[in-house]
Amino acid sequence: MKLLHVFILLALITGTSIQGQRIEVVTENAEAAFTFVAKEVEGTIGEIKATIVLDDTDLENASFSGTANIGTINTSNFLRDKHLMWKKYFYKKMFPEVSFKSTAVEKLDDDMYAIMGMMTLRGRSREVRMEFTIKEKELRGFSSINIADFGVNVMKQDKDNRVDIKFTFPLEKPIGAAQEKLPEAESDEEGQ
Repeated sequence: MKLLHVFILLALITGTSIQGQRIEVVTENAEAAFTFVAKEVEGTIGEIKATIVLDDTDLENASFSGTANIGTINTSNFLRDKHLMWKKYFYKKMFPEVSFKSTAVEKLDDDMYAIMGMMTLRGRSREVRMEFTIKEKELRGFSSINIADFGVNVMKQDKDNRVDIKFTFPLEKPIGAAQEKLPEAESDEEGQ
């Protein structure tokens, strides 16, 4: 039940690929969905804010960071969603956001990347790996986390606390779109 919460986290992340520029993410249309695998419960998390800097030629300086509001967890069950905010689970009063900050970005193939970073949920930080692709005007990603690692134990067995996270971030402009060229300076000498 409470499961989903965590998923969100990742969502925040986001990413994009292009050469040496800050990627503008349309956060009001960003989506983060999760599935608490053991219970087959699906949900979403919102109020995602993300910043991405990605240059295919300089991955050492790439960065992805973001947050999501724990209070926006929605599993289509009002009572379950409220219950997940309690101290026993996500403890929204004390930990209102889930956050992610990358530590490394690796290019896996033409349009697939892996992001390693620290996710913080319920005051605990753990290393998380996410994979994403960039196509035209959106970034799509996936990660799988164990919410028990963050102190959220929905199921008694730690292994049963897996949450799969999917995220989609619309991009301000298509990746790889041709940059406008400035007009070339005209020659001062006429006729040449």
